[in-house]
Amino acid sequence: MNTIALFCFLFALSLIHAQEPRLNKCGFETLRLGTINPEGWLKDQLFVQADGYSRRVDEDWPDVAQSGWIGGMYEGWERFPYYLDGFVGLAVQTKDKQLLEKLHKHVGYIVSHQDADGWLGPVEGRGTMGKGLNPKYDPWPQFCILKSLIQYAEAFPENEKVTIAIGKSLRKIEERLSVGLDPFIWAKHRWQDAVVVIQWYFDHGHAEQWLLDLTTKLQSVGFDWIEHYHNFKWTEKVNMSSCFLPCHGVNSAQSVKTGLLLWRQTNKELDADNPKEAIKNLERYHGMPSGIFSSDELYAGLGTRQGAELCTVVEYMYSLEVSAMISGTKYGSLFGDVIERVAFNSLPATFDPAMNYHQYVQQTNQVTCKMSETTLFTNVGNRGNLYGKAPHFGCCTANYHQGWPKFVQHLWMKQSESTFAAVLYAPSSFTFNIKDQDVTFRTITNYPFLDGLITIQISNNGGPIIPITLLLRIPEWSSNANVTYNGQSVMVKSGTFHQVSVTSNSTITLNIPLQVRIQQHSYKNAISIHRGPLLFSLGLAYKLKKIENCKHGECDDEFDFEVTPLDRWNYALKIDKTNPDNSVKFITKSIDKIPFNHLSVPVLGIVKAKSVTTWTLDEKLQAAGEIPDSPVKSDEKEEELVLVPFGSTNARIAMFPTLE
Repeated sequence: MNTIALFCFLFALSLIHAQEPRLNKCGFETLRLGTINPEGWLKDQLFVQADGYSRRVDEDWPDVAQSGWIGGMYEGWERFPYYLDGFVGLAVQTKDKQLLEKLHKHVGYIVSHQDADGWLGPVEGRGTMGKGLNPKYDPWPQFCILKSLIQYAEAFPENEKVTIAIGKSLRKIEERLSVGLDPFIWAKHRWQDAVVVIQWYFDHGHAEQWLLDLTTKLQSVGFDWIEHYHNFKWTEKVNMSSCFLPCHGVNSAQSVKTGLLLWRQTNKELDADNPKEAIKNLERYHGMPSGIFSSDELYAGLGTRQGAELCTVVEYMYSLEVSAMISGTKYGSLFGDVIERVAFNSLPATFDPAMNYHQYVQQTNQVTCKMSETTLFTNVGNRGNLYGKAPHFGCCTANYHQGWPKFVQHLWMKQSESTFAAVLYAPSSFTFNIKDQDVTFRTITNYPFLDGLITIQISNNGGPIIPITLLLRIPEWSSNANVTYNGQSVMVKSGTFHQVSVTSNSTITLNIPLQVRIQQHSYKNAISIHRGPLLFSLGLAYKLKKIENCKHGECDDEFDFEVTPLDRWNYALKIDKTNPDNSVKFITKSIDKIPFNHLSVPVLGIVKAKSVTTWTLDEKLQAAGEIPDSPVKSDEKEEELVLVPFGSTNARIAMFPTLE
């Protein structure tokens, strides 16, 4: 071949390669579902969920047990996909035989009943419709069921039928988009969940242009979340007439990951930075000290009595987990901080300790949970904060299952063959093959309860030494954190990933002192008290009262529960904000088999306070009266209060006024 011909050949080859479909590489990769094993208190927590209502929801709640998705006559829209999205991880991580049998049965039915044209599940006008809303060929439930199937395909790669079903379904969605998304209001605002599936499929052996084109199409017909957060204008409590779907808490929680998903294809920094902008705006204007933002169901401002929907909690966690994976070391530390705040506070606070019952919305200052004459909440009725199996809309009953399992799955991520990132901290272990050797990583810790000591043991059972790099997330709230390895201790910078070079036979200790922090809030000049990622609150003793579960004019055989406090709650704290250690003393105990349990809390905070007699219960709203502006004056006797972790409470005060 002469020189000119060779040049032409190489030039043509370069054009072919230049046009190959590609996505930007994620900063981190998640480990295959089932690789990470929860241990210690986290294992206990996962089995609390597995032995709670998660085990029975597909047996006695008709919307799942008799769903149109598995051939029944009940709800055939989003509820079974929601349920399966969390149940996959729960069954795989607990290795519970009964749960795994259910999982295989459910997935097997859905895949084997896929239409020839690729559609999954029931459709209006053909087959089982069920009672629930299910517009003809609405793609939103498809997005959700596909999230479940990609998890299953990772955990059981030998079942190739599932991956084939995913590809066929995406092709059908591509065809369905010929009419746009305007008729399907939820899909129009939740299209980014389809992009999660598209990118997974692309990364797992299907790097094809039509998938990238499908993402572009979804973005063009879906709601513009990039603009929503980049020029955020919803700075106060909103009503349905001014902003409904874009200000809906669950939609917003799901949307936070949008920018980084798009960045993989667009390479635009504006997209990559958007999740950080989203967090900043949501916290500034609607943030709650428990890590979540107010959403009852719409943005509700900074008030201490407003609610946050349980679906919003678990979807926000997942969006941040995806964002941490894609961003890697750039913003992953920020995302990890927020995930932990939500997981250790907002998530457990909305359940009874055994996870048999939950609320639809939780409140920061939640002194009672009762039927009221009128409601505080924007788009939630007066039963919104009762405890029950399905105390309000059933979406949360179906959707909450994903919270803890997905937290477990994202504890550790991989940057390269021998570089691993500790994104979240909890007791766990995993084994990974590096250079043809099985290397086991074990995280031993009582974090976030007793102390901030995190020991990471790495072993390959006496095999040849392999160099390994660890990236350890150092929380933004931390100070004086240090890493000890080979007898040497070094201080580390907060808000970063600290890199340490180790071997396959190492022990590394990360110490993150859990110091008291006082958060000053702009709302009424109130404060909240934090130790590490945990929010502390005045936990109230209470009594429960059964009431019939009656909604929309119908009653069923289940009961909801009202919560009535037995303790006084209207206190202002005596706090030295400059030296909070002088004001709050912590006592550590032991971690119960139910980690978030108001009857046996692992750590207590002791503070001085006085009651504020003018701060009383609003009988009409059945809620604490509006918190008084700080500082307040009180002539009452000084008392000593015991504070407990927010996640261990069902009745509480977590934002306090301060004394003069």
